Amino acid sequence: MIVAVEGPCCAGKTTLSRGLLKALSQLTIAHVRCYADFVGGGRFLPHPVPRTLDEDAAGLSELIHIERARTEAALHADSDLILLDRGPNTFLAHRHAIERVTGLQCFGPAQRAVAEARLPSWPDLVLYLVPHQATFALLITSRRRSSAAFLFRQMM
Repeated sequence: MIVAVEGPCCAGKTTLSRGLLKALSQLTIAHVRCYADFVGGGRFLPHPVPRTLDEDAAGLSELIHIERARTEAALHADSDLILLDRGPNTFLAHRHAIERVTGLQCFGPAQRAVAEARLPSWPDLVLYLVPHQATFALLITSRRRSSAAFLFRQMM
């Protein structure tokens, strides 16, 4: 079974994942780190707010490649559970927000690209964390340069 922990930046995904690893210690769990941790930091990920559809398609292609690389060992491990700190749903949720905020029509092409990629890491269960709005606003606005901060400020 594959379980993905999803939610906006600062929602507590990594904290919950660590807690689940401890609480479910009787199981063999293959834990997959988030994209940014996997590549060595967010600065090594594609630009989070693309300016064109071509830029978004290239960034999504790179993220799909990262998804395959970061989940490969877990998918071949002899484990009871695979726990993803973010999953492929992130690609679509992010593009939906970009489309709403910027008007760049990237959600439909992203849906097709993700479907065509046939990612083996698609989760059986998604745990979506929703932080309290006031807490989220305080945390996210302290990250002035992040894409989540940009999208949050634009949607408020």
